[in-house]
Amino acid sequence: MQPLAFKPNPEGADPFQVASSLQSILIAFFFIDMSIMLAVGGRLLVAASRTHRAAEAAVGTSAACGALGVILSMISTQVLQRDPDSFPIWALGRIFVAVGVSGLAIGTWRIYRPDTSWAAAASAGVCALAAVGCAIRILPGSIGSSQDGAIHSVFSYASSVAAYGWATIEAFRYHAQLQRRLALGLASPVVAEQFRLWGISGACALGTTAASGGFMYALGRNLSSSPAAFIAVQIALFVASVALWFAFYPPAFYRRRLARRVAA
Repeated sequence: MQPLAFKPNPEGADPFQVASSLQSILIAFFFIDMSIMLAVGGRLLVAASRTHRAAEAAVGTSAACGALGVILSMISTQVLQRDPDSFPIWALGRIFVAVGVSGLAIGTWRIYRPDTSWAAAASAGVCALAAVGCAIRILPGSIGSSQDGAIHSVFSYASSVAAYGWATIEAFRYHAQLQRRLALGLASPVVAEQFRLWGISGACALGTTAASGGFMYALGRNLSSSPAAFIAVQIALFVASVALWFAFYPPAFYRRRLARRVAA
């Protein structure tokens, strides 16, 4: 997931360009979304420390580092136009985002196709794209170079789209397999629903990344310049975070709802 065009504004104008009250609501939802992802990622990492499962650790790293990276990038770029000393915070955010994208690619490989050579190569390719994009952007002196920034964005967006797109396709594909087994009584309805929700979360994250990149490359402006688009993306982020939460740690009431649906 890429930071949603939270970039310095050299003219000093409000980068959100929406009413202040709505802006406050959107910012609040943004931090709620990222907090949910941080909590899910942290819980997965704690579980992985006990089980020593590489896939669990990779997905936990993806959620936790991705959310933390977006938060740091957003905060630092709002301060950066006034305080250049915040660059290390911004750079750290970019590193966390790259690690998060890489974790998702590794997790997708290890969960769905651990014995497939092309999946291992695809995972390595996504990790390389994310690492190169991050390295180009945080090299000393590159913060003021529009050319380096454009190159960084190409690599970073490509790695994010590839990682989220792949994870989403695999989640929905596996959900379809479980649905067929479910009809024969060979699968758990809760597990099938978990993969469906994971697919929804990935699709929403993919949509926000594609929207942010589309505005940058097709229209040449930040996503925040369109209040309607920015609100839609915030809604998608909320759906992504809640779906991720329910996918990995479905609340008791949701489990009961699924049980009633199956019994009916």
